[in-house]
Amino acid sequence: MITSTEALNLKEIPKHLVVIGGGVIGLELGSVYLRLGAQVTVVESWIKLFLEWTEL
Repeated sequence: MITSTEALNLKEIPKHLVVIGGGVIGLELGSVYLRLGAQVTVVESWIKLFLEWTEL
């Protein structure tokens, strides 16, 4: 397990990245690594994620 700051400093692109939390930082990191070729899984309570995005 690493922090979001540590995720920005990885030397290699992971094959699979699990992001815990569907907030802005987690989703941004996930989208960056997805574009770089990693398989990304975001773990979050669906209702929390839904409510956050519908409030925008």
